Amino acid sequence: MAELGDFVAQGRRKNCEVTLEMMDYKHVDTCSDVPELRSILQALKSGEHGKYPHLERHTEKRILGLLPEKDRKKIEALASTPSAQDVADAANDINAFVGESKEDDDRLRTEVYVKKGGKQLPPVRGRKAVPVTKEVSKPSPEELEAKKENRIPGYDFRAWDKYDVDRECEKLDDKEKAQEEARKRRAREARERDDAKARKALEDLAKCRTELGCDDLAPAERQFLARREKNKGNEAYRASENRDAYDSYTRSLAYDASSAVVFANRAMACLRLGLLERAEDDCTCALKIDPSYHKARQRRGMTRHKRGKYALAIEDFERACADDPDNLALRKLLKQACDKFEEVEGKKAD
Repeated sequence: MAELGDFVAQGRRKNCEVTLEMMDYKHVDTCSDVPELRSILQALKSGEHGKYPHLERHTEKRILGLLPEKDRKKIEALASTPSAQDVADAANDINAFVGESKEDDDRLRTEVYVKKGGKQLPPVRGRKAVPVTKEVSKPSPEELEAKKENRIPGYDFRAWDKYDVDRECEKLDDKEKAQEEARKRRAREARERDDAKARKALEDLAKCRTELGCDDLAPAERQFLARREKNKGNEAYRASENRDAYDSYTRSLAYDASSAVVFANRAMACLRLGLLERAEDDCTCALKIDPSYHKARQRRGMTRHKRGKYALAIEDFERACADDPDNLALRKLLKQACDKFEEVEGKKAD
């Protein structure tokens, strides 16, 4: 077991040579430099100049007397022998910890936490996977009764003679038509929202156009300034100065709002700045100007994916893949959007 001197000697020591004159009671009593006293104590304990146990204990007491009370009590507690009560308390704490750990291990072996709609994690190496029973929603008694009433038994030939197949097919057709009309209505409403956002983006540019005095400039001058601001924005974007890039692209659009490329470039700056809604609006504006602009559709799909609009992101990625079928990165983005849609909605994308 470690002695008191072992703990006292721990700490910063003075980098000096310990001479025989320093290993003296008088020098130890007059010295108030704790690092130097530690060096002396270390030399005494090494036995290089002989063994002086009384001088060692005297040096230890001198160091303890110079240390702050907090450090002194800590060293004395470390050097003291634990009582029977301390040993019993420590044993109880260890036993309680072992018991809790065993309970946690047993619970983790028997319980499998699977996120709803998510994928089951693989088992721990060397252990068999615990089978997970899927929760199946049971129909209510009313639903079972309604199914029984509508169901025609196989042996009831008279009822089968009265069964109108054409009518039932018409019902299915009407249901499919209603679903298709609802899908078209949602798509139309989404397009109307996109158009409204595009108009608002152009209105915001009108304010910047007024501040820059674009109306007083000749068309050729506006085109020159628009190209210059676009180039400045590209340089700032490459230097990761995203706010400056956004401002430069905005001024370029104020001079000339007919460039789909600048709208798409500003969308990328918005993505870096975390302005996801503005990025989606800029991509929509770019596609309004040039519906065949492939990069704008791809970037809008990325923005919608980040915003959790997985169905709309899938639509953009599918159209982008149709325009560029050999692009593996696009296909990977499409797969990620489909996987997220299935995870969130609980069904595969149409």
